[in-house]
Amino acid sequence: MESYKYCIIGGGPGGFGVLDGLLKTGETDSILFEGRDNFLYSLSLMPFIKKSTEMFSKEITGKQFRDLLLENSDYSRYANPNSRLIGLDKENGSCTVNVDGKKNLEIKYGMLIIAAGAIQSIYGKELLPGYRGAGTFTTYQVSEMLTQYSFLPGKHLGIIGDSEYALETALIAERKGLNVTLFSHSLTEKNCINYKSILGLQGDEHISSVEIETESGEKLQYPVDSLAVDGEFSMEHKLRDLIGIEWDIDAWQAGTEHNQQHPYFENIYLAGDAYKPKFNFLEQYENGYNLAGGLT
Repeated sequence: MESYKYCIIGGGPGGFGVLDGLLKTGETDSILFEGRDNFLYSLSLMPFIKKSTEMFSKEITGKQFRDLLLENSDYSRYANPNSRLIGLDKENGSCTVNVDGKKNLEIKYGMLIIAAGAIQSIYGKELLPGYRGAGTFTTYQVSEMLTQYSFLPGKHLGIIGDSEYALETALIAERKGLNVTLFSHSLTEKNCINYKSILGLQGDEHISSVEIETESGEKLQYPVDSLAVDGEFSMEHKLRDLIGIEWDIDAWQAGTEHNQQHPYFENIYLAGDAYKPKFNFLEQYENGYNLAGGLT
């Protein structure tokens, strides 16, 4: 059985923030496992919107931040792709990680930090009226289609959302030549249609239009042949079962104490989307980095 003082599950900005924070303090007895075959995957879907924070004063996109981390640091000793958490023995401080879908590693840890990415449900934070026919996706799914697979969801894409995923998806889709209609309560971008409520989604087997009520009370209908909706983010159900933490729907975060520590096990912490999804990738990185400083 391999043994590490610090074991990190998840290779997104939160997980790498934890790893970098540990390495900065000289804690080299650390290991990170990422289920995908590449690190910081979600940032590759963020090529346009720039962010800055106190730690990173220069504005940078998610994709640029990903390139910055991976090109300027050698993580080969500490970070392992294609390695997914499949078992956890909290009482004895060990976990099982499947590597490449072929073999299982038993890992003894002193401290376990769960920084796995959240999943986005199509049903979303807002229950939209009407039948959701084929051609309805989450904003994350559409960004992934267009960025990673060059798969077009349709020619006339409707996007409903207030997040930066919604705006990022709209920008990606426009550059792919799609006709995009963005519906939002709060976004104020050019050609964004602000609405008071979604009255209905039309279409039999396939989505065909979105009907809205404007702030002035006017009822309008917009034809679409595909729809991307900001979904509800939460920790994957299997992971919630493994670590024994429920999701607080109202607070939109894992049901732990404010310090992100497991309510029953002092050597298990949550970081990144596993604790609370944030669209600001730099804040997620800093959250992990600062958490690491408090663990050492």
